Amino acid sequence: MVWINQNSHVYHLPGDRWYGRTKHGAYECEQQAIAGGAHQSGARHRAAGRASTAKRRTAPTIQNQVDDAKPASSVENPF
Repeated sequence: MVWINQNSHVYHLPGDRWYGRTKHGAYECEQQAIAGGAHQSGARHRAAGRASTAKRRTAPTIQNQVDDAKPASSVENPF
C-alpha cells in the first residue's frame, strides 16, 4: 500500500515523511497508483541526477567565449 497525494499525483511509500500525512490523499495499491499516472516521491529528482545518453554541455573556455563575442559580420571597424 502507498499513500497517494491526489492533487500532485505523487505516491509515498511506508516510512516516507509524507506517508498518510498529505491533506488530499488516499491509500492505494502501488500498481494502481502507477496505472493512474502517479509517480513515486522524489522520482523526478533521482531521474534528473542520472547520467543520460544526451551529450553534456561542457563549460565554455575563454577562447570559446571570445569567439562567440565576435560580431558575425565581416565588415571591419573603420575606427
